[in-house]
Amino acid sequence: MTGIYWPQCVNELTYKGHLYGLPRTCSNQSLLFYNKEMFKAKGVAFPTNKWTYTDMAKAAQKLSGTYSLPHDQTSQLRFGMAFNTDDFRTEQFMWGWGGDWLNSKLNQCTMTSSAARAGLQFLHDIAYKYHGMPTAAQASGLPDYFGGFQKERYAMAFMGPWALNYAFGKKPGGQPQINFDWGAVLTPQGPKSRQAVMASTGLVISKHSSHKSAAFWLARFDSVGIGAVMTGAYGVDMPGAKALWSNKAIVSEYGAPLLATIRKSNKTGRYPKLVPQYDKFWNVISTDLQPFWQGQATVQQVTSKACADVTSQGLLGKP
Repeated sequence: MTGIYWPQCVNELTYKGHLYGLPRTCSNQSLLFYNKEMFKAKGVAFPTNKWTYTDMAKAAQKLSGTYSLPHDQTSQLRFGMAFNTDDFRTEQFMWGWGGDWLNSKLNQCTMTSSAARAGLQFLHDIAYKYHGMPTAAQASGLPDYFGGFQKERYAMAFMGPWALNYAFGKKPGGQPQINFDWGAVLTPQGPKSRQAVMASTGLVISKHSSHKSAAFWLARFDSVGIGAVMTGAYGVDMPGAKALWSNKAIVSEYGAPLLATIRKSNKTGRYPKLVPQYDKFWNVISTDLQPFWQGQATVQQVTSKACADVTSQGLLGKP
């Protein structure tokens, strides 16, 4: 299967050696998209695939302030980086510094390691030290990372290939959703890696299906056939089947340069460590980290509490 589909997403749909679905889509969710007009307005050089997180933070600092743009003459507060502390971003920054939230057996919380804490601290510092990203208080009055990038309040935002359709595609009626030039580069390099979350959608056939053969051919159609091509050709996301990335319709939609960047990003992506009760697990982690993002607690305090809570609530894997 890994010869047909991206290995990272085959692994994501595999449990105890059994593949439970055919990857319909598969892509790195942390391409760094940037607004060229905002970079030009502040005289900042465009990002490159060689950027480090420090390069990104310093650029975000220069891009933050009150100013107007060619497509938005209103002088208003804008930031270099979008505020986003969801699970994908939390893991991305821990990975960049060599940390993680769980060990390989999924039965121990490792967010209290110095590496995990350093990654989270750097994300926090982009707002509170570099002032290149809104603080939690400032972000409460701004659009989310997606809408804020569209409305030119943020010069940079981490998004997946789906942004081509959902952020940059046309609205119903044919009007473009944005009117500025943009670009995209790889996830920045951290002290240990540039790894970021790979995400996939899988097509699963129920064992109770009365039409398993028909369901299988439908799954093939939507994972390696025309259905998968349509997903890519409309900019919804990248197909899980590697060979389809060379399809003319998909190349035409994304363009060769962006497609090359997306392909490179998949090689540095990895699937997250998931526990059976992941939603509850992440809800506890997210809640416990909030005082840190709000500038009201230290990374040591919140990670210690998070690890204690997910352990005491039985949200880890079995020893």
